Amino acid sequence: MPKPTPTPNGTDPGELMNVREVHGAIMREWNLPGERKRRVPWYLHLLYFALAIWGYAYLSVYCANFNWAEYEHRPSARWKRERLELRSEATKEKEKAEAKPVSGATGSKP
Repeated sequence: MPKPTPTPNGTDPGELMNVREVHGAIMREWNLPGERKRRVPWYLHLLYFALAIWGYAYLSVYCANFNWAEYEHRPSARWKRERLELRSEATKEKEKAEAKPVSGATGSKP
């Protein structure tokens, strides 16, 4: 396929160089109105702050015993966690039993 020879003004044949014809649709559009920037009213800041406080209070009251570990996706991970919890509870009970003084053994003889 032969390469087209450029025209005297340096453009390819068939290419329009009249900017008004090429970009006529863009030039016919209306200018967009300028964006007006306004500050957020002070009472909306107070409203957002009050909603954040209310949301925190609501969640702290009605999500009493929420625990992420209850929603583990693998049964093996849940089983392992429960086994470790039982082992730690048994260890705590054993430590409490060892820490209690035995009645009758005061260490002094009459």
